[in-house]
Amino acid sequence: MTKKKMLSFKVDEEVYHRLKQYAFEQHQSMSSIITRWIMEAPVKNEDDYKQSELPAKEK
Repeated sequence: MTKKKMLSFKVDEEVYHRLKQYAFEQHQSMSSIITRWIMEAPVKNEDDYKQSELPAKEK
């Protein structure tokens, strides 16, 4: 079983209702919809998320 982390964030009411409707139509939870979306999104380096902090922006 994978360890899960709780997230809390705000979205516009319109976004909330659209996500809820989409999840309903797909027979999935809103959490699983967000999880599937981010896991399928391309990233530059799979290992970057393991670093302790984001790199400083270059000027």
